[in-house]
Amino acid sequence: MKLAILIVAHKDANLLNRLVVHLAEDFDVFVHIDKRSDVALEENERVTVLREYAVDWGHINLILAMLALLRSAHTRGYDRYLIISGQDIPLKSNAQITEFFADNTIEYVDFRRLPCDGWPDEGTLDRVTLYWPDSFGKNKLARLYQAVKRHLMNALLGRRPIDYEFHGGAVWVNLSGVCVSKLFNYLDNNPHYIERFRFTALADEIFFQTALHQLGDLTIVSDCLRYIDWTAGGNHPKILVMDDLLKLESSTALFARKFDSMVDEQIVHAVYEKLAENHG
Repeated sequence: MKLAILIVAHKDANLLNRLVVHLAEDFDVFVHIDKRSDVALEENERVTVLREYAVDWGHINLILAMLALLRSAHTRGYDRYLIISGQDIPLKSNAQITEFFADNTIEYVDFRRLPCDGWPDEGTLDRVTLYWPDSFGKNKLARLYQAVKRHLMNALLGRRPIDYEFHGGAVWVNLSGVCVSKLFNYLDNNPHYIERFRFTALADEIFFQTALHQLGDLTIVSDCLRYIDWTAGGNHPKILVMDDLLKLESSTALFARKFDSMVDEQIVHAVYEKLAENHG
């Protein structure tokens, strides 16, 4: 089977390069690097690099970057498309990943209907009916500007309609080739759909799930196949460290996130050493 790995990245060149080299041994890899980033990555016949968008957390440009990766890969036609971040590391060997998806038509997507429990303050329909800033700002002045902008937009424009049955979940999706073909057919015939998610709170967590609900005739399992630790609190997952190694080794997930070589490089080496053992 033909499997494409699509990576959204913006930092940690050492971590990203090691990830790409490992995956490109067996898969075609497509990487979108934030256009403002100085991270360097060499292209070759197995690695395609895009730098089309400046991507901030919570910004619609993350959706556009992922769609650019999907379109680039879709022109070659794959049986399976996996979207990961540049701070992921596989927990299974390339051969194990291939075997998992062989003769497998299931869409593995963290999937829940909104409003829902389990997303405190984020699982409400306010995310799609109110107007939210393009991004959340990286300093107090930027956050203040976005807050003022948000309140003015909502005061002047009012709530937006509930015009879809909205679903949400983790952005890291694992889609079949049939699903991606249906997705682009839907987007090409409904050009307003992408714009509907502008000024939406963390729209990347809602965009694909809601679109898949429009496509019909898909088998979806609500599992993103990622080990993610949310115990740190807030909207960001914990940076994984050596204390997490035993949990990673016992996980059935295909990938884990997130890692940062500046925080703990030892865990990065340990996970890749385990992969080398599995490969051997």
